[in-house]
Amino acid sequence: MRYKVDVMYDGSGFLGWQIQPDTRTVQFEIEKVLSSMHKNEVTIMASGRTDTGVHALNQVFHFDSTLNLNEQDWIKALNGQLPNDIHILNVTKTHDTFHARFDAVSKTYVYKLNVGAYDVFNRNYVYQYNRPVDIDAFRSILNIFMGCHDFTSFNKTPLETLENQVRKIEEIELKVVNQQISVIIKGDGFLRHMIRVLVGSAIATLEGKITKEVLKDALMNPNKQSIPYIVPGCGLYLKQVDYIE
Repeated sequence: MRYKVDVMYDGSGFLGWQIQPDTRTVQFEIEKVLSSMHKNEVTIMASGRTDTGVHALNQVFHFDSTLNLNEQDWIKALNGQLPNDIHILNVTKTHDTFHARFDAVSKTYVYKLNVGAYDVFNRNYVYQYNRPVDIDAFRSILNIFMGCHDFTSFNKTPLETLENQVRKIEEIELKVVNQQISVIIKGDGFLRHMIRVLVGSAIATLEGKITKEVLKDALMNPNKQSIPYIVPGCGLYLKQVDYIE
């Protein structure tokens, strides 16, 4: 039986999602618990990887099991053994061909910036930008990325690994609460560090380091060396993964 799982995690204590030798990762912690329950190795497949320090409000993964547990028992058993920086939200039975990565039709990320005074207690959960931002100007810059573009200039995935780097940005929204800005971006898929480079290049444009024309040119004439700006991983959250029901 295949199960679809929704999970949230605090990424500040992990070297990302994917298993790596001699490091603490989210995938390692979850597979360790599942393998212990099954008495043999269990592999999980996520909708995508998150990098060091990046958080998830709702990541999705799937796994196969022969254990006869109902969905609530799965939640209770997993949360009872997982560390407290990982929490299972939901477990549902699904069809045997469901794939958490390949069946995803869109993802939504949130990037959080603190534009007020430095907050030591929130340092692992927002980018401490700590200066005022012109929201209308910020929104206007980010809207340059709306639509379908070749985002080769705006990510760190090597072209040798993935030649087609065309993606579609479906929605960009800014929310301001007190001294925190949330940049919400929904698209059909994202490349490595893409959200962080998009936000970083928009901030660089706000600061006058580059112009809107430079951003537009980087979209029209893709080049891995054209956009060097990137914001820290601590402000990034995977918010939602959508599937066709």
